Parts: sequence; C-alpha cells; structure tokens
Amino acid sequence: MSAPSPSVPQPAEPERAPAAALMAATRRPRLIATDLDGTVIGYQHTRTGRISPRTVAALTRAHDEGVTVVFVTGRPLRWLAPLRDQLGEVGPVICSNGAVVVDPATGDVLGSHELDRAVVDDVVAELSRAVPGVSFGAEALEGFFWEQAFREKSLFGDEPGAHRTLQEALPEHARVVKLMARSRDLGEQELVDRVRDLVGAAVTVTHSAPGMALVEMAAPGVHKAATLEEFARQRGVGAQEVVAFGDMPNDLEMLAWAGLGLAVASGHESLRAAADGVVGACDEDGVADAIEHLLRLPAP
Repeated sequence: MSAPSPSVPQPAEPERAPAAALMAATRRPRLIATDLDGTVIGYQHTRTGRISPRTVAALTRAHDEGVTVVFVTGRPLRWLAPLRDQLGEVGPVICSNGAVVVDPATGDVLGSHELDRAVVDDVVAELSRAVPGVSFGAEALEGFFWEQAFREKSLFGDEPGAHRTLQEALPEHARVVKLMARSRDLGEQELVDRVRDLVGAAVTVTHSAPGMALVEMAAPGVHKAATLEEFARQRGVGAQEVVAFGDMPNDLEMLAWAGLGLAVASGHESLRAAADGVVGACDEDGVADAIEHLLRLPAP
C-alpha cells in the first residue's frame, strides 16, 4: 500500500450506541480476525509495523487461551517481518487482501490465489488507455515489481528495480497475487469507480490506502472474507463464531461475513456505517479493549 495521509479518514462521531453489538455478545469467539494497518497498526507506524504493547498482550492472550487469531491484511509477504518479531507464532496471516496465506513463524506460503498473466496484461492495457496519469505495481510471490512513476510519494520509493513499464519489470513466470494502479490525476473514489467500471468483471477491485488514489486488484472472487471463510471452514468454525475488526473498504466483506463485524472509530466512514458496531480508534487500542472484553466471556 502507499503512504496514507494522516488526516484521512476522520474519526467517528462521539456516538457510542453501535458498541452495544459488542456488549451483547454472550460467548467468547472461537476465531478473531483483524486487519493490521489502521486497525492495530497506527498509520504513523506503517513503515515499522509497530503494534502497541497492550494490543500485543491482548492478541497473545487470546491465542494462549485457545482462540484462533488470524491477521487479514492488504500487506504483502515482504512486510510481515514486524508481525513475526512482535507476536511470534500468533497467526496465521492472510495477506495481499486474501490472495496469500502465510505461516508467520516460518514464512512458508500455505496457499495462494494468483492472477492469470494474460488478465494482468489486459487490465494494464485497458487502464493505460482509459485512466489519466495511471501507473502500476505488482505484488508477486517472487517479489515486488513496479513502474518508475508508481513510486512517487509512496512507501515503495526506496526500493530498487523500477522500470518504465510494468511489462518490462515483470518476469514472464512471475506469480502475481495483487495488481495495483495509482493515478496522479484522479481522486481516490473517482479512481476506484473508474477502475471498477472498466475492469471489475475481470478482477476484484478494492482500496485500503486512505487519502491515496490507489486501487488494488486480485483474481476474481478473491478478497479477505473469501479466504477467511475457507480457512475457518477447514477448521470447523462457522461465521457466527468469528469476530472481525477492520478500518477500510477492503474489510467490508470480512466484517459482513463474520458473526460480529467491528470497525475502529478512526476507520473509513463507509465501513463504520456497515459494521455491526464501532470500537475505539486504532491509536486508542480499540481492538485490544474489545478483545479484553471478549475474553472475559465464557468459552463456547
């Protein structure tokens, strides 16, 4: 993801009624799923991946008491080291918006959903034709590949290997899990709407960088909720036994699928409106506070 603007999104209104959904829970969940950046990692810590000690303690306690903890993030494989350093074997991690499942203790890829190379080429060609000021980057299992223009004012600016076009940068056999497009000429929502109109039938389109005109594209049907549901089903866990936390539109499907979907108060307006409830802001340890409450409930 690209560097977010610290002023976006705006905090929620000080209305606390939605928290009633959390207070109404009568049993602790069997599975807790949480986004990372903007949910448990403050945007000022995006580069370092720092999680507050209180949140680390709450997540670790949940894991130690038998609750499955799953991190579900737009982050790529190469940005997961801080998670492993702070939380050890707590996990697994569903990253790249559902395209990859990783064992955080070993770094092993447990599963992936890749974009067909012909689809990548077609999408890049169509967006290059129809979207002003567009540039591209691609996350693959082999690494990150990007155009020179894509790095401007982004977190990718200090990484080597840019090329003039993505076609030049991307090896022929690279296994692409997430295609990204930025525009220097369109606004955030305008870009999202334009890309969905143009290529939404070929790829899953979402965005997770507040204040940044950047979209993220995955294989059709691949998003956080789809991979989380598959993971839970393999372990005999139903949606009603899951609590999920998020902050941005790429969390919408996950919060809608979970039995209890909670947005942080500092999250995107659209997610706060769609969630079952709103917990404290990311920088106020809202997720930790909610987990501490859930762990006081009887086990299922």
